Amino acid sequence: MKKWTYCIFLTYLILGIYVLGITIKTPFISLTLDTTNGQPVIMDSYYPQWAEQKKY
Repeated sequence: MKKWTYCIFLTYLILGIYVLGITIKTPFISLTLDTTNGQPVIMDSYYPQWAEQKKY
């Protein structure tokens, strides 16, 4: 019984670390900014609705 408990716990821990690593590496909101005029302007967004809300 202990062996199965340790195996399940270890599997859960490894999967958790894997998912956390993917979450950290993958951007939630991908933005392309243009700063040629000194002001950042959103040129391209992965979530256009979010960018429109934050535009003003």
